[in-house]
Amino acid sequence: KRPPQTLRVRSSKLIPLSAFIKAASAAETELLESAIKQQQEDIYRIKQCIEESDSSCLLEPSVREARNLQKALDRKFVWLSSQDVDLWAAWPSKLLTKVAKVGGCFGRSAGAANSSNKSTRNAGKKRRRVDNRLKKLADYAMESRSVVNLTDKHIPPEAILVLSKRIGFAPTAPHDKLKCQVDCSTTMAKLCSATRHRLKKNQEEDEGISLEEEVCEPIIPPSLRLAAPTVPMDSGDPLIDGLKQELLSFMDNLKPKRFRSNLSASERKGLQWLLQEIHEGDLRIVKADKGGALCIMDKTVMRNFELEKLGQTDRYQCLGETDPSLAAHSTLLDLWRFGEDHNLVSRDVCYDVVGLCSKKDGKKQRPSTSAVFKPGTSYYYGLLKIHKLDPSDLTPGVKIPIRLINDLSQSVTSRSDKYINWKYLQPLQDEFCCDLIKDSSEALRWLESLESKTRPRNISPSTFSFDFEALYDNLTPDLVLRALKVAITELRPDWTDEFVTWLLDLVSLSLDSSFGKLGRFWYKSIIGIATGGSLSVSLANIAVFYALRLATEGSLPADLVGMSRFIDDLTGLWDGSHVSFCEWADSVNTKLIEVGLCLKSDPLAKWDFNP
Repeated sequence: KRPPQTLRVRSSKLIPLSAFIKAASAAETELLESAIKQQQEDIYRIKQCIEESDSSCLLEPSVREARNLQKALDRKFVWLSSQDVDLWAAWPSKLLTKVAKVGGCFGRSAGAANSSNKSTRNAGKKRRRVDNRLKKLADYAMESRSVVNLTDKHIPPEAILVLSKRIGFAPTAPHDKLKCQVDCSTTMAKLCSATRHRLKKNQEEDEGISLEEEVCEPIIPPSLRLAAPTVPMDSGDPLIDGLKQELLSFMDNLKPKRFRSNLSASERKGLQWLLQEIHEGDLRIVKADKGGALCIMDKTVMRNFELEKLGQTDRYQCLGETDPSLAAHSTLLDLWRFGEDHNLVSRDVCYDVVGLCSKKDGKKQRPSTSAVFKPGTSYYYGLLKIHKLDPSDLTPGVKIPIRLINDLSQSVTSRSDKYINWKYLQPLQDEFCCDLIKDSSEALRWLESLESKTRPRNISPSTFSFDFEALYDNLTPDLVLRALKVAITELRPDWTDEFVTWLLDLVSLSLDSSFGKLGRFWYKSIIGIATGGSLSVSLANIAVFYALRLATEGSLPADLVGMSRFIDDLTGLWDGSHVSFCEWADSVNTKLIEVGLCLKSDPLAKWDFNP
């Protein structure tokens, strides 16, 4: 133990430090032992005086004090009598622990103090290690551009670490017994319903009943199906019914232990800081357009970027503060009433998609009052195109281009769009667009097919890639509808003219109803098609394939080994010279410009060609 400051020798040359500390500690120990011994002697002397004194000198307690003492003793005795003797016998004694901690303290107080100081130092080291680890992980997230801070505000490392987990990470939620019971009951209702259907089908097959009239395929997409009943009925299968009862009983009696959070204490602190700054401060978390990075932006700056984009009068129109969805919803219901009256769609489909009820007393079908069929609010939001800037330029205050997205998931025509896309447009797109690749598996199969073409010819073709500039902004509704008509004419000759007109009217209404809200005002795109609609991808693929077929005049050059496309990104192999490729690409680009699309706006820019 180090001596106090007042006893330290000021000059280190008088005596070695270790020898001085040892001598001072020994002297302090002797002083403490002598003081303790003196106190013990005083206690013993006073105790002897009390025992030898006359008991008559002691004062008798008053009647009130004696009565209160008796009541206290009675309550204590009753409480002790009510306790479990075995439980108290098994209770761990703290005496041995105290003896182990205090034993030998006399003459060893310096060692106990050193142990306490060591624990304090270890706790400080642990905190510093945790802080250094958080700082390193936060620095790595910033360097790898998974999190980009575009504000002047200091962001704590624990908050950056939470953002580096990307969108989709879900913190551990507390146990909700009611929600678990509802989910279990809904799951068992679906299982029992499927079991009843399968048993009925097996019985009909065993009895030789024809199943030609049975509709095995669903009539609406899964995203539009109404929620199944949450009260499971008997399925008719003893095994399923027994499992149902066991699961329901298990969920009713489930008392799980405390869930372990998938966030550390520091990360939970960072999450709370982010939530407070987003709700009460000026921060806004924005997703990057490509790469999946999360950008920390100032709310005012991001709103100015979005308003500047919507302020382009040649592309967007401000509709004011009045909600335009009411008139569009009325037009949509009229189209679906027309489809039902002319047998273009069934009665069940009309209700399940847009909520049109059956006719009563000769009146037209009224809309359902269920909240499922009521449209929500579509809105605009921006995605930052940080990939177009150099990493060194990503500083606070820099001008960043954005991609404006119109979220139409709850728009007026969202349910109608999901149905006609699932039922008609997506299958038509798959048949019409023969150059389309949907995912990485199809890309691998396409590359294998190219290898089988190039290997027998013993050639090493060059690769190239195209990218349409602002595809969704440059696609005009006229081009989209013209391409859709051509695809229907070529691949759906069995569709009647009345049905095609009805379908095109629904698509036109969807394109015309692509308005959204930002702040207090509503905006609508004048040219192009909405990016966030259910029909956007299918219509864009059909229109792009149609435009490319016009640009190539229906025939591809002999030097083109193969070409494939994912929406607006094209790639392929070219077995020819660079000059011949540039001539072909320039001619294609010139013809695409005539229909409003563009692969390269700058004539002096080079094509992406890799020999």
